[in-house]
Amino acid sequence: QAVVVQADSQALHRADDGAAPRRGGAEAMTTLTPVSLDTNISLFRVALRCSSTVLPQVLSRPSFWLGYALHCTTFALSVRGILPLWDEAVELRWNHVKIVVALTTFFEVFYISQCYKRYVYLYSCATGALTDIVVVAYSLRLRVRRACPNHAWLACRYVLALAVMMFCGLNPRAAPW
Repeated sequence: QAVVVQADSQALHRADDGAAPRRGGAEAMTTLTPVSLDTNISLFRVALRCSSTVLPQVLSRPSFWLGYALHCTTFALSVRGILPLWDEAVELRWNHVKIVVALTTFFEVFYISQCYKRYVYLYSCATGALTDIVVVAYSLRLRVRRACPNHAWLACRYVLALAVMMFCGLNPRAAPW
């Protein structure tokens, strides 16, 4: 069973005076986002799905497979004793790596903090833009609807089209229109 996110396009057509909407039935439902959610998939299958991850891009690179083949060859040769990697036990002391670990930890925390700040900023911008769209739609409904209902509906469509173009423009790999 697939679930598709839909919105009622009649919400902007209904007037406070009880006027009938212009459209009805199946035409009134418009698909805003093509989100497909199959609720019958098991959690194990969802956990192992890699189509929306970076894994297909990594596995399609020849450099990954060259490095993996080099690793497997080196490992196999060292297990058979043909390629001795170390003749003696290798010892790694904490004093040798503690500065590197401290710097790495600092920069990881700094980078994660910067990523989170950018996420919060983009989230507030996106929700602010969507809030402004709702404000414009309701303002048009309240002030322009009675005098020119077709103009109000057309203006709302332009605002929504602008929002769709803005969000689609954020994806650099999006298909050209």
